Amino acid sequence: TEIYTLSLHDALPISEAWFNTTTFIDNEANAGGAIYIDSGHVSTNGTSTGASASTNFVGNEATANVNGFGGAIDNSGGVITVNFTNFSNNEASGTGGDGGALNNDGGVGSVSNSGFSGNFANRDGGAIYTSTSLNLTSVNIAGNRAGRNGGGILVAGGNTSLNKTVVSGNFAGNLGGGIRVTGGTVSLTNFSLVKANFPSNCSGTPAC
Repeated sequence: TEIYTLSLHDALPISEAWFNTTTFIDNEANAGGAIYIDSGHVSTNGTSTGASASTNFVGNEATANVNGFGGAIDNSGGVITVNFTNFSNNEASGTGGDGGALNNDGGVGSVSNSGFSGNFANRDGGAIYTSTSLNLTSVNIAGNRAGRNGGGILVAGGNTSLNKTVVSGNFAGNLGGGIRVTGGTVSLTNFSLVKANFPSNCSGTPAC
């Protein structure tokens, strides 16, 4: 098992990073507890959803009270591709913490064949916060919490598409236990489900 903390910045001569069957565990940073991206392309991948055959983000934390986004990954301007990756017990713990596992704010994201469970954002987006383009395919988002809005997902802009994706059993302290939309659009296709979330499945969108 390999453990990494990665920061991709314009000043570094890195344009792409690829991680296969890698575990990121108990890392901590102001933003992007395990990985921070402001340019370039990062890909995480495994061969199946089993813990030993996937890439795993476990117990990572973004701690800053201001802009403390992305407990596991903060994508603020690059491209993130996630496949066969599990996110569990990651946290954006600061008073302004958004995206308990993944913050996609200014970049482009794609997640497939992956799971989000037990993640927490002190503010919005218990599992995921996104304000730009994000595609979710065959993703399970369950048992995540947000102190304010969007226990599973907070959509603040761009288009977020859910394909064969389930959002269930998530909790928000205010609005949208499953999905909260404050800007942009959400679409559900191919039997995607948003169910059994508290205090409601969706808020701010007619999609569910």
